[in-house]
Amino acid sequence: LHVTVVDLDPLNRSILLDIKPNNDTPPESIRTQLAEGMLREKEHLIKAAIQTQIGFAWEISDLKGRGEFIISPEKVETFVFDGVALIEFYPPEFFLDMNTIGGKQNYRLLYT
Repeated sequence: LHVTVVDLDPLNRSILLDIKPNNDTPPESIRTQLAEGMLREKEHLIKAAIQTQIGFAWEISDLKGRGEFIISPEKVETFVFDGVALIEFYPPEFFLDMNTIGGKQNYRLLYT
């Protein structure tokens, strides 16, 4: 699995994932790798956003009840922490290009 984060501008970016499976790779494995890769990157982004709000000295138990996702009718997921919107994740897109299967998710940072 190859992961790239592309900066479209200082606030708008994309997570790009691609896999070059061989003929023996089961489709379930491809889907799992793409989903896990996307989730891992989103977790990194959310942790970085939280750190901008409360610093680096925290544990998971400190976050209980402080964060939530708000999902719009357009399926945009907004991560909110302590009542402050920090990141918008746009619906993921998936593609098949020759021998590469991939996914892309655009996101927008709402903090600076």
